[in-house]
Amino acid sequence: MSFLPIIRRELSVAARRRSSFQVRWWTTAAAIIFSLLALIILQSASARGGAGPNLFGVITWYSFLLCLLSGAFITADSLSSEKREGTLGLLFLSDLRGYDVVLGKFAAQALKAFYCLLALLPAAALTLLLGGVTGGQFWRTALALANVLYVSLALGICVSAFARDGQRSVGTTLVLLVVLAAGPPLVAWVGRRLGITSIWAEISWLSPGSAVSLANELGYSTRVGYFWWALLSSSLLGCAFLGLASVTLPRAWQQSTEKPSRADLATGRVFRKNLDRRLRTRGEVLTRNPVQWLTSGQLGAQWVAWAVVAGWGIVVALALAFGSGAAGSTLVSSYLGLPFGFLLKVMFGIQATRFFREGRRDGALALLLCTPLSSRDIVTGYAKALWGVFMWPLVTFVALLFAPVAIRLVTAAAAHNLDQAYAALSGGFLSALSTVRLGMDLLALCWLGMALALTSRRPSLSPALTVLFVLVLPSIFSFCWLDVVADIFFIAWGVAKLQDLRRWTAFEYQLAPVTGRIFLPGTALKVPPIIVR
Repeated sequence: MSFLPIIRRELSVAARRRSSFQVRWWTTAAAIIFSLLALIILQSASARGGAGPNLFGVITWYSFLLCLLSGAFITADSLSSEKREGTLGLLFLSDLRGYDVVLGKFAAQALKAFYCLLALLPAAALTLLLGGVTGGQFWRTALALANVLYVSLALGICVSAFARDGQRSVGTTLVLLVVLAAGPPLVAWVGRRLGITSIWAEISWLSPGSAVSLANELGYSTRVGYFWWALLSSSLLGCAFLGLASVTLPRAWQQSTEKPSRADLATGRVFRKNLDRRLRTRGEVLTRNPVQWLTSGQLGAQWVAWAVVAGWGIVVALALAFGSGAAGSTLVSSYLGLPFGFLLKVMFGIQATRFFREGRRDGALALLLCTPLSSRDIVTGYAKALWGVFMWPLVTFVALLFAPVAIRLVTAAAAHNLDQAYAALSGGFLSALSTVRLGMDLLALCWLGMALALTSRRPSLSPALTVLFVLVLPSIFSFCWLDVVADIFFIAWGVAKLQDLRRWTAFEYQLAPVTGRIFLPGTALKVPPIIVR
């Protein structure tokens, strides 16, 4: 057998696939349009000489964000889906090793992502003609972005080697990516503030974003070795993720049949005490909307949302401890909450597409349409279940957003200081604007995500497309509130598409009342005869 046969096969298949070439054209076209709009906005807001570095910074930031999230959308469910379908064990019946399977899946999933990154680089290279950006800075940034993509994909496939449930794997990968990107720099910053400077600077090298931040001319000229050490450290961390997945996969692909431990039994006794109350509550939900009852117990992203809120609470506490009065509260309201709010919205968008995406794949949506439930009952039932899961984490997040403002107002009232009260109210105004944008983005993610999962030809791409259309692309117009206008358009479009579910399922499912079969792409699921109304 040849060396790494799965990689050779997957790359050969991908080279013949039309989408492998189309994705580069679409990415290049989107990057050119995006760069043109950003250049027009930046030139109208700044001097001509500063348009090049500003545009390069905008493209770098968005490319870093897409590369960082690629592990959650591309590789986080690559091995766990094989476990659920039972096909992973067939590979290990041969003489294949763990690294053969892991590297094969990694190469197959990473090819399109790498093509997209290559398509973004020519748009970023156009900033060299505007001035202010050197060739060395461009190539160092490109190398750092490729390293971010590599580490993200490696972490996603490592988590997928341990997990079996797809949603849990995606949520865990998102949390670990954020912790890996922001955790080491945050620890280094706290260490510097506390005066401990022995090893804290080196800890930040583990973050894949450190090399991106050190790639500019100013950071590279003052700290040449820091860039290469940060690049090497994060690359070695990605290699460690791949090695861990290769060692773990041959031992973790089978479903565990171990008996529950004493701790699990004790936990079960604690939850059994509230079993009657939970059953009574779910029974009431069942009488109101069966779809809400069906899906409320399947959305398992609540613990991930609470983990993000807990991290946001730690940041708020640190800002209040080390911030300088009103400036600290304004910093919390304007900047520090953006990555945590973005992560919550990403998880919300992924869950918004889950029901229709999985319902089209396993035929559950077609079975629901055979019942007396209307399209409105199905859509509103899942929307209520989705908002019920994320309601309390979102309420806590918004409360923490207003916490510095409330503390400043109480302090100003106690000291009878009107200037301090006015400064606190300005921070409260920024927090209110952030809350409005958060609510609009969540509504757009909810309706657009369900609509894309229902109408797109490839439902597996609906989470990534939802995040791209609602959160990434409109953010360039956030300074003039055009992103809210885009949210309103997405909400109206999603509501219009979800009016009649049978209209869209008729294109995918060929209903045959005589044989009683629903023909899906590549499978046939036997069901009772269906009468189309």
